Amino acid sequence: MAMPEPRLLPKREALANAPDIRTRRLWTGYQVSQADQRQIDAMIGKALLDPMFCESLLNRRTHALLAEFGFSHETTVWLCNLEVTSLTEFAQAVTSP
Repeated sequence: MAMPEPRLLPKREALANAPDIRTRRLWTGYQVSQADQRQIDAMIGKALLDPMFCESLLNRRTHALLAEFGFSHETTVWLCNLEVTSLTEFAQAVTSP
């Protein structure tokens, strides 16, 4: 599945009028909701505690693997397309402002 085109960030005026702007985090043109961010945190926590899940998260990241966390489709696609080799790199990629 191809990665969707990155969204362009709206102008400052549009951001000020967006009702949910405080509940989203920006990553190079992609917004992650607070709910998805909480689930990302839970996923990293599970990877820290479960070596088999961690290995799958790093080497065989699929929609099926991420389904249990209930991410939005866009977040799932974004996570599946991250290129990382360690859990540290993964955590940095999903938490960098």
